[in-house]
Amino acid sequence: MSLVRQLEVADSSGEHVGYLQVMFELRYSLDEELENLGGHAEWWFPGGAYSLDAWLSILAELPIVDLLSRKAPREFLVWQDETC
Repeated sequence: MSLVRQLEVADSSGEHVGYLQVMFELRYSLDEELENLGGHAEWWFPGGAYSLDAWLSILAELPIVDLLSRKAPREFLVWQDETC
């Protein structure tokens, strides 16, 4: 399961330079239950259709949340990428 946070990068005068993405990834051993779920992606943007609280409530109802709560991650990674 991956979570990504995108941050704006500005120079000393406040001018936009680019974006920095910080990724947080929990890795689980693949088993039949996880394989059967397939892939899923969700995005949230300020000013979008849902408030952050409403969007988090929607995510909490996804089947994968219950499934992962019963499993132990085998690895946790954090890294960053710069984007233009």
